[in-house]
This record gives sequence, C-alpha cells and structure tokens, in this order.
Amino acid sequence: MHIDDISHKFEVYLRNRIGITSQNSLRLYNSRLIIFLEWLSGVDQVSKDTADEFLNLINTSGWKRSNGKTIRCLKNNSINSYIITLQHWCRFVAYYQLPGHPYSKNEFRCRRKNTSPTFTLTAEEEERILAVTVHYKRRTAKHLDHTYKAFTRFLCMTGCRYEEAAGLLWEWVDLDSGAVIFKDTKNGDWRKVFIKDPLISQLRQIKEWSSSTLVFTNSHNRKIHPQDYSKDLKLRCKMVGITKRVHPHLFRHSLATILHKDGKQDIKIIKDVLGHKDIKSTDGYIHTDEEQIERALMTHPSNIDQCSTLQLIEDIKQAMEQLPQLKSSKLCAVIRLDHEALRLEIAISGTTTKDAK
Repeated sequence: MHIDDISHKFEVYLRNRIGITSQNSLRLYNSRLIIFLEWLSGVDQVSKDTADEFLNLINTSGWKRSNGKTIRCLKNNSINSYIITLQHWCRFVAYYQLPGHPYSKNEFRCRRKNTSPTFTLTAEEEERILAVTVHYKRRTAKHLDHTYKAFTRFLCMTGCRYEEAAGLLWEWVDLDSGAVIFKDTKNGDWRKVFIKDPLISQLRQIKEWSSSTLVFTNSHNRKIHPQDYSKDLKLRCKMVGITKRVHPHLFRHSLATILHKDGKQDIKIIKDVLGHKDIKSTDGYIHTDEEQIERALMTHPSNIDQCSTLQLIEDIKQAMEQLPQLKSSKLCAVIRLDHEALRLEIAISGTTTKDAK
C-alpha cells in the first residue's frame, strides 16, 4: 500500500475509531506517520528496535528526508508527538491486521516533558499589543493590520484556541447579541461565548469588505496561517517592548489567570469559558504572576512593616470583601476606600445604614 493511501486510511481511523476531531491533531499525527513510514521504507527489518532507532536518531544527529529537510535534535515534547503517533499506529496495524509490524502500543512510553514557567500577559500588556499599528508593503495587505488586531482581541476576550478562531465562520457569529458559537472544537463539544465592543465594531468592519465565509482571513482572503500570525504577533510585542515568550495560546492562559486573579471568577465558570471537560485541565491554565507572589510574601509578619500604608489598606479591603458573613442576605454591607481611609458600613437588609446604627 502506498504511503499516501496509508496516510488517508490512518486519518479516517483516527477520526472514526479513536474519536479525534481536531484538524490540528489529525494533521500532526498524519505528518509524523508519513515521516516514520519514509524512514521504514529504507529499513530491511521492522521491529521495536527499529522504531527506537528512529526516535533516537531524530533526537540526536538527525535524519535527512527525501525532500532534503533534516530532522534532528528534537526536544522531548516533539519526540512525544512521534511516540503518540506510534501508539496510534500500533492500534491501527492491529485493527487492520497489517503484516510486518510486530510491536505493541505498550512498548512505547512518552518521555518526560520539557517544562518551562509560563508568564502570562496582564490586561495592560494585552492593550499595548492591541494599540500597535503595523504598515505592510504589499498592496494586497490593505486590511491586514485591522484583521490581525481584531483576531488578537478575539483571542484575548474569548480565550479560545487558535484553530477555533482561525476556522470561525460568520454563520456562527451573531453581532447583534454578541454571541459566538464554537462548533469545530478540540473535544467536539459546542460552546457559546459573548463579545462586546470594540471587538463587535471591528468585526462589523471586516464583514463589510470580506467575501469569505471565514471571519478572519489573510491578505489572500484565505485562512490565517499560524506561522504568519505568530510572526506578526512577535513583531508587535517587540514594538512595545514586551520580552515575554508570546504565542497565540498564551492569550488563553492569560484570560484564565486574569479571570481567576483575586477571586474574580470561580474556576468552574472559567472551565466552561475555555471549553474544558476536566477541571484539572483548567487548573493548569491558571498561573500566579509576580505581583501575586510579592504580595503573598509581604503577608509574612516580618515583612508587614515594609509594605506601604495604601498597600496594607488595600489588602485589608480585599480580605474583608472575601468574608462570607458580609455576603449574607440579612445584611447590606458597603466597603469604601476614600482618601486613604477604609470605611465599612453594615446595615440590616430593609433598613438604612443610619437606622442600623
């Protein structure tokens, strides 16, 4: 069977038997399989050792493909994508009873991930990125700056995955109500989010000149390529002096962190916004920023006197706002921070503050 035929059959198998619906995942596994099958075509005997040799090769000195490109020195995260592909491949071989592949999916174990700390963007940093204007030399790029700005704001405001935004259709967007439905999602479940101005106004402008069924398109009226957008995003960050490692998926982490910071939103709500099935996944998207770490350390008794008066008052105010007693329906509590003074007024529901005194 030709590699292209196997590749097509493998994709159908992943979609129908394994239940993988994400186009990104299907494309990734398919590309990994094609590379592995190219390697197998030059191997006399197929075995578990053969597969291990392939994995070690792309992890070290490298292997040159038929198209001239060399795959080498891949990190564990990339190696794992090949290992997961091999695990699916073993199931595929067993399901169709293909000869010549005498190894089990259980023989392949993912390697330890290379993890690095995630530094999310603050709301102020996101606004700085959105304020940047990029001038393109190409005539066809007349509306590209506006589109990229709207696309970035959409990622910031909805916390959606890149592919969910890039593949969004106009028929799934109601600009009058601000409702957006994501139908082509990673886990296959539909979900609804809501957007406000200025994003709605930006989308209305795009709709005036766009002839595509896609909401966001490039200068050729086609789907925005992730590498093109990432390159443009890095340029905008450089222009405003943001040195963090910024990528499209970071906006998803940033939204979760901003919503959860200081207890603004319950993690269950954030889980629904992000479209996670497991709340443990959502927990991995919420990060503490440097300000939170500093403030936590300042609560140590030996550090309290080092805090400014305003900081102490603000911390007390936040602590009072979290008191469950003040949220009782029997009370009407008002906390005010005026002229460097913190005031707490508590009234019994149905009476004025003056009457309660």
